[in-house]
Amino acid sequence: MKISELNKRPGILGDARSKEAFLQFEELLSELRKRELPDAIVSKINKDVHEINSYVDSGKAFRKKVRLKQTEIIKHLE
Repeated sequence: MKISELNKRPGILGDARSKEAFLQFEELLSELRKRELPDAIVSKINKDVHEINSYVDSGKAFRKKVRLKQTEIIKHLE
């Protein structure tokens, strides 16, 4: 099973903190793609990626959502 891609968000380019959170999450996904992960974990990660991709808010709300999902994925991996 393959980890889904994040959709590019041109709207966050003006917000440095949101852009940083987005890029950090993208980097986490990139590192996870290099590893062999059980399908259950990949499924959970894909669910989180889908939530971020379908999230319509931007700015602080988007940044909080990305950080929350990143934390959930890391805890799930532990």
